[in-house]
Amino acid sequence: QDIKVALTKQIEEKPISLSEKNSQFNKEIFSPTRDFSRKEKKVKALEMITMDDFLDFYQRYLIGDKRRKISVQVYGKNDNMPNTVDADKGEVLITNIQSYRDTLTERFGDDE
Repeated sequence: QDIKVALTKQIEEKPISLSEKNSQFNKEIFSPTRDFSRKEKKVKALEMITMDDFLDFYQRYLIGDKRRKISVQVYGKNDNMPNTVDADKGEVLITNIQSYRDTLTERFGDDE
C-alpha cells in the first residue's frame, strides 16, 4: 500500500517550472496516442491494482511459461545485418517495429 501511495504522489507531482510543463505537453503532442489524461488514467489503474494482480503478472511473465527475453541490436543503414535468428528457439528478427507491434495480441500500453 505504501508503494501505491508513493507512486501516486510521484505521478500527480506538479511541474516545478513552465519548461517542465512544456516538456510534458510536447511529450504528449508527439506521442502516437496523444493522451492528455494519461496521468489520471495511471492513478486510476494504480488504485485498482492489487497485490494478487502484481504477483500473477510476476508469475506469468517474469518467471512463468510466457517469460520472454529481448536482445536489441541496431545496425546502420549501410551496415550488413547478420541473420542470426534461430526459429527453433522462437527467435524473431524484427526489421519493421510498427509491423511487429501490430501483430502483438497482448500489450501493456505505450507508456514510457
